[in-house]
Amino acid sequence: FEQALREPGFDNEIGVAFQPIFRLVSLVICSFEALARWSHSQLGWISPAEFIPITEQFSVLESMSEALLRRAANAAHNWPNRIRLLFNLRAVQLSPAATAERILSILDDQDFDPHRLQIEVTETALLADFDMARENISWLRDRGVSIILDDFGAGYSSINYLRQIHFEAVKLDGSLLTGTDQAGGLPLLKVGQFYLVFFTSVWLYHMTGLAAGITADKPWRATMLAQGLVI
Repeated sequence: FEQALREPGFDNEIGVAFQPIFRLVSLVICSFEALARWSHSQLGWISPAEFIPITEQFSVLESMSEALLRRAANAAHNWPNRIRLLFNLRAVQLSPAATAERILSILDDQDFDPHRLQIEVTETALLADFDMARENISWLRDRGVSIILDDFGAGYSSINYLRQIHFEAVKLDGSLLTGTDQAGGLPLLKVGQFYLVFFTSVWLYHMTGLAAGITADKPWRATMLAQGLVI
């Protein structure tokens, strides 16, 4: 992996796949999430869970992410205007002061309307440098970009962030959607308490609830948006 990351043209080997996000009331696609995919000539297909953390260690995440955003925005440019593009940012990307400027510059180059872009950030990303992250988020929102909080409930201070930053939507932590009805899954009482907090937060802060990793017909159908295999 390390040698492959150092090869010239590494960014060109990273492809992009799009996972649809549905509005559950109508099952109409409202956006697509851009996902990084790497197929190396010798190593074959490499899981994002394996190569993305390594790109961060070798300081190539930023260049790879920018190349990915260009490809994604170029592809999404010809989609119907009602369909938006969702793009993920990691902690190291939210910390630099010029992050928002670079993102907006890429959108300008691709002639992509910022109002059609959704940026997904994790609690971990906010925790790394909250003040700078909030500044970048504020700059993006001023240009029309929507911000989604990922992995709600995974830890740290979800509710605290909701008070300080306006998010268009919150995405349920995927691990909390797995095995709630199976041995070893979350106890039903804790599941109920979590959903109470989640939906109260969605209502209180005027956000949209998004459930990811849907693999079965479960109570999260009460969310407004969803993505996953069963959909």
